[in-house]
Amino acid sequence: MEPYDVGCFTHCGDIDTGLIANHSGIHTIMFDFRGVTRVFKTYARKGETIVIHDYFNEDSEQYFKIYEPSGKRYVFEKYWPWAAHCSKHDLFKIKIKIGKIITEECNPICCTEPLTVCEND
Repeated sequence: MEPYDVGCFTHCGDIDTGLIANHSGIHTIMFDFRGVTRVFKTYARKGETIVIHDYFNEDSEQYFKIYEPSGKRYVFEKYWPWAAHCSKHDLFKIKIKIGKIITEECNPICCTEPLTVCEND
């Protein structure tokens, strides 16, 4: 199976993978970096997206696996409407960019809360 690209993110904050959990409970995320396997866990509720804390190294491209609460490897099925094709993925790719948070106060006439932007260097 080809890896599924979940996107490009900055290292500021949690990452919403867009992958839908099949079961509620603790999911295990595994990836290798420079010969070391890293394992961390995240809670996901059935039917909601799997959100993971950014444990990935910045300015890198990582491949990771997700294991469901049962220990079974998570498989994501993606439907591509333009090709009328369905693909399955059990390996995921993510790119982490170096970023910084810039917070600016909004003019009270324009908005009611501060604006937070993740910006790439």
